[in-house]
Amino acid sequence: MLDVGQNSTLGGGTPLYMAPEQATSGGRIGPATDQWALGLVAYTLLVGRPYWRGEQWLDLAREIGRGAAESASARARGHGVELPEAFDAWLARCTAPDPSLRYPSTSHAISALAVILGVSMPEPSIDPLAATQASEPNAPVSRTAPRAAGPRAGGRRNAWKPWAIVAVVSVSAWGLVLFLRHDREAKRAAAAPSGSVPTVAAPPASSAIAPATVELLEPEAGGFYTSHRPPTMYRWKTLGAGGRVAIEIERAVADRFEPLGTKLAPEGDDYLLVKWAELRATPGRLRIRATRDGRVTAWREFSFDEHALARVLRHKRVRVGIERIQHEPFVRWNPDTGKQEGFDVELAAAVAKELGAEIDLVPSTWSELLTPSHGFDLVISAVSITKDRCKAFTFSRPYLQVGQRLVVRGDHVLGPKDVFVLGAQKNTTSEAAARAEYPKATLQLFDTTDLVFAELGNKTVAAILVDEPLAAARPEMTIKGSDGWRFSSPEKADEAYGILMPAGEDELAAKVDAALDAIEKSGRLATLAERHHVPLRKGTAAGCPK
Repeated sequence: MLDVGQNSTLGGGTPLYMAPEQATSGGRIGPATDQWALGLVAYTLLVGRPYWRGEQWLDLAREIGRGAAESASARARGHGVELPEAFDAWLARCTAPDPSLRYPSTSHAISALAVILGVSMPEPSIDPLAATQASEPNAPVSRTAPRAAGPRAGGRRNAWKPWAIVAVVSVSAWGLVLFLRHDREAKRAAAAPSGSVPTVAAPPASSAIAPATVELLEPEAGGFYTSHRPPTMYRWKTLGAGGRVAIEIERAVADRFEPLGTKLAPEGDDYLLVKWAELRATPGRLRIRATRDGRVTAWREFSFDEHALARVLRHKRVRVGIERIQHEPFVRWNPDTGKQEGFDVELAAAVAKELGAEIDLVPSTWSELLTPSHGFDLVISAVSITKDRCKAFTFSRPYLQVGQRLVVRGDHVLGPKDVFVLGAQKNTTSEAAARAEYPKATLQLFDTTDLVFAELGNKTVAAILVDEPLAAARPEMTIKGSDGWRFSSPEKADEAYGILMPAGEDELAAKVDAALDAIEKSGRLATLAERHHVPLRKGTAAGCPK
């Protein structure tokens, strides 16, 4: 440590690095007190001189009481040292007169300082996620600081020497910064009441804290993630010019958050791929924020579990995706009750009950339901099991045998050799069957089944191809004469509906299969089908190969 001429202590601290609350009778000393010393020690190591100029105790006390007269970078410049502007905001927050305005913990301050100095955090014994300083997101961890810049023009020197940066970051990372009492936070945590993990607020608004220059896009706030989901964790939108984006990530432990580490993205990139195995996250709540040039976003929380079943059992809740359209007899919106109703909704509730969980319905578009990266545990929305879908998802065993039926108006008779305009919903088995079975027809595709039925009603298409239960539930099927609808193709059941899950969720699939077995054997499935006029056909369509 440099000899700065103020080595005596008073009240348990060295005057140059003592926070105001240490020198005040009755002052509340806590973890925030350590940040005051951390900030001033960091300045001394980087500049080679202490920030405060008072040489006598009384002069020093008056200077500290008045507060900083100029920014850290301006004062360092007077000694021939250039500090990044972001260091000003960092030191101002560490030395805020009100301890509540400082960082949430010393570890937060240390992580922020590492980002500002552009260095990697050394790997401590708890094996946190190491920081990356190479151009690749997952490059090996460096154990040394980058080479310091050479002398500046005009003879100014730069005090960012390797030994100083390593001293500031390395010593801080191990919680042994000079004059810090590293056990304070542990004692505070032990005395804190148990309960749910509180959200630690983002840095308070202050003239010393610049607005964020990045906007987080992923992961979604409150999202649920497992090791089976794609590794794309971090994505952001850059606002204005600036340097590299750093992603800080923390995990909830008891009633607080602990840093897992920091990842630096290549300059100019707006995403960072991190594999869950590399993250080494334990199941529970996590949070991230993005930092660039010392400016930070608010913390964003999400949940991680090894697999979906573990999360369902831990939270006693299951997220079920359904189509948000009027999709009778499977899903419909009841304006009187303000709720979704239908066969799919009741089946989802029955499955959730067998899993010992409450249900969270998530109405979505068809394309969202069939996106592999979706955040649902289950999708129950009349989804046919196909070979292609089996490659991208996990399915339950079949629970309903169905088939495609051609629907026409009045007494029209149309077949595979006829030339006509045929409507179907895109990205469905109806589209595939229409192309295969009616090659001479002009195919028109629509986003939803509602639109398919509407076009038949408007006479813009001569016929439509849909799942039989969807057409059977339409009131137009009961009308006789030219305005009524009827099936114009043979009855068959060569498809099967299954409950869709994310790929790799075999544990959850086994539990869902067991739930379907219990629902079917008890007669509840037959009762449900009868109530919603869903035909229980016999068929041979199978599930995904095991």
